[in-house]
Amino acid sequence: SQIGVDIYTLSDNIANINSKDIEETKKALENSKEAFSKFLEITPPKEYADAHEKIKEGCKAMVDVIEQSSKALETSDEAQKKEIEQKINQSLESALYNLIDGSDLMGF
Repeated sequence: SQIGVDIYTLSDNIANINSKDIEETKKALENSKEAFSKFLEITPPKEYADAHEKIKEGCKAMVDVIEQSSKALETSDEAQKKEIEQKINQSLESALYNLIDGSDLMGF
């Protein structure tokens, strides 16, 4: 349940990032990976195994979004930023679908 709380509060934490301080932003992004990474370590009860796999894939995609966002902060190359943006959008789409599917399988 604590992981759920941590993930739920991520949006507040990310909303409070000072985007002008790149190092602070990268640190905040890195810290936000922790809740998603912790979920990957959970061994679910048998009846939630399928839901867990979907949510796990969503968490992996969110970790990728965070890592790609950090990469975007480190480059000034516009072509590379565009490529990273495409990867972020793909990962966000994957995260959204997998997290929704997982939640549906759990009956939420």
